[in-house]
Amino acid sequence: MEEDLKYRTATLALAGALLAFPLTAAQADDRKPTNDELAQIHKALLGAGFSTWGEIERDDDDDDSEVWEIDDAVTAKGERYDLTLDENYEIVERDRED
Repeated sequence: MEEDLKYRTATLALAGALLAFPLTAAQADDRKPTNDELAQIHKALLGAGFSTWGEIERDDDDDDSEVWEIDDAVTAKGERYDLTLDENYEIVERDRED
């Protein structure tokens, strides 16, 4: 009985570790901007008419392109967007949040 419980516990622990691995590997590609990158991003967002924004992360896609993801960017009119900036800090995607 005790042996069976040890086996089940070990099996569940292994299964949990295997399930967590893909999430950890995917998250490893995302990172926060450096101070220099952050200054470029802020300049681009302000220049495009955004006044505030939330989290900023760089996402390295599978096709080797590097893009910046900005959450909850708000315009002076109060419109809210999730944005994608390319490696040149140009907005390449705007997803309006309702």
